[in-house]
Amino acid sequence: MKSYGFSINFKDDASREHYEALHRDVWPEVKDAFEKMGIKSMQLFHMPPLKLFMYIEADERLVIERDFKQYVNIGPKVKEWDELCGGLLQRLENNQGVTDWLPMEKIYAYDRRDHRVEF
Repeated sequence: MKSYGFSINFKDDASREHYEALHRDVWPEVKDAFEKMGIKSMQLFHMPPLKLFMYIEADERLVIERDFKQYVNIGPKVKEWDELCGGLLQRLENNQGVTDWLPMEKIYAYDRRDHRVEF
């Protein structure tokens, strides 16, 4: 299982509220697209005022650099969802140019299955 973290900002408070409302009822086509990509779990976190963090767990077949670019090609409803949600987010800049979601580098992970306490 692979895991990924990404960050982006909302354009403003109204955009954040609209984004949160949309995610109360994610379209089935979008969920199906995640499954096709190999995403097993996705979580979104808001850090006030406008920061958004996405955490993904996926199986080994997901190649994030390739598959996230191809995500919108899975179907017209997926593309519509991406455009609707993407319009609420502020594009960010990193050392490689302007991007939508900035990938984050994992620096620590704890998994209780790897931690064995012996008595």
